Amino acid sequence: MTQRSFLLAITLCISFINNLKALDINGNIQVNGVTRTFIIHSPGTCVATNLPTVLVFHGDGGTASGIKGYSGFDAAADNNDFLVVYAQSTNDLGNGIWNKPVDGDETGEPQDVAFVSQLIDYLCTNYGINKKQVYATGHSGGAFFSYRLGVELADKIAGIAPVAGNMYGDNNYLTTYSQNSFVPVPVWHIHGDADGTVAYPDSDFTPTAWNEWPLSFFSAPASACGANTYNASNVSTIVSGVQKYPFCTSGKEVSIIRIVGGGHGWPAVNGFNAATAIWNFFKDYQLANLASCQPGPGNCTTGIGSGNVYGEDWITIYPNPVKETVILQFHIPLISIQLTDLSGKLITEKQVNGATETQLQLTNLPSGIYILKSIDKSGNFAIHKLVVEN
Repeated sequence: MTQRSFLLAITLCISFINNLKALDINGNIQVNGVTRTFIIHSPGTCVATNLPTVLVFHGDGGTASGIKGYSGFDAAADNNDFLVVYAQSTNDLGNGIWNKPVDGDETGEPQDVAFVSQLIDYLCTNYGINKKQVYATGHSGGAFFSYRLGVELADKIAGIAPVAGNMYGDNNYLTTYSQNSFVPVPVWHIHGDADGTVAYPDSDFTPTAWNEWPLSFFSAPASACGANTYNASNVSTIVSGVQKYPFCTSGKEVSIIRIVGGGHGWPAVNGFNAATAIWNFFKDYQLANLASCQPGPGNCTTGIGSGNVYGEDWITIYPNPVKETVILQFHIPLISIQLTDLSGKLITEKQVNGATETQLQLTNLPSGIYILKSIDKSGNFAIHKLVVEN
């Protein structure tokens, strides 16, 4: 076998293994009598509880499966342990077009905001997501719609990252939302400065009060940082060809991410993975005062035991990822813990009988994702993800 053939075989093998550690689910819900569809992608072979969730919206004429294929969010979710959901628009306004204007879901229009709101509730009920960490991103028309969600659904969306889009709507709605009671969400606006389809929001590359719409809409309110433009001295380079123009640098960030020379397509810059960069922005923000979602029928069960599934706050696991020894601290009295692989095969079981702490030696365990199950005396259990890097 040549070196090139050997490397290709290794690459295909790694790709095959990674695909075994991910799950795609085609779903649908009824919204005002209309069937709305979406694709859920989860790391692992089952959906763990309490996962942050990124909602991804395709552009005009696009599809959920299309943006799933090119955005890179599947890999970002697998590598960073979050759920990604690709939503599909109706065709009521044309092929694959979201109801983008900030003006409410008016009668006769696609009920897209209602769809997203009910989709979040569905994910909470059926998959026990972390409702405090739900985010929205999209490309082109999906970016416009992400902006709309950042305004009209700010009580459920913890941050937005529009790519190659903008925001428009009814002035009365926008005026109402921009009053002092409006609490803006964090915004990471990614855009090519040579976009010939949707204009880059800072055409003269000069900070000018109220000129970089719609960023100033989110940065100017007193509940944000009160800035009506960016400070040129705060501009930084992320990688060559990608620059950050921050409007708000403390609290909730509001920034333009400029793709130098970039067009309307999804960013393709060496050293800059847009999906991973968006996640790294999102993960620092969460909503407050929201009730936790309980584990649902779609969540992981290992097939061991028959008790009720509870949350992940029973134990503290560190380090995670782990190389040799993992320490488990128990916050409630437990009887035993079980470690399985993703297929449900039992690796080890340990009786803890009410102890407050124990350790597991994992030196000889192959690298990968494993499921740790903690069980109380009534047979109730909690599921925890453990990453081994030996």
